[in-house]
Amino acid sequence: GQRPWGIQENFKTSVISVVSVTKTFAPLLLKSKGIIVNIGSIAGFIPGPFGSAYGGSKPALELLSHAMRQEMEPLGLKVVHVSCSQFYLISLSELGRGSLLTKD
Repeated sequence: GQRPWGIQENFKTSVISVVSVTKTFAPLLLKSKGIIVNIGSIAGFIPGPFGSAYGGSKPALELLSHAMRQEMEPLGLKVVHVSCSQFYLISLSELGRGSLLTKD
């Protein structure tokens, strides 16, 4: 049956899959001295109702990113963790229309 809060699915998607993809592409990343970019969420530090599984997985991803950064640096790889908020995305949208560039 279905688990009530999807905790395992959220952690598998947000944390375990990141490790799996990084391991899979490690040879290419090392060769190219690439950058690993992990995408977080505002839900990791602003909790919402019924979002405990998703929101709980996001700080885990951020911590993983910080640890990966320290582990990968000696190998010449960079790791970046990005957490976006809806407000920021809306602001970028407004910037595209020029409304933030004009003075009132």
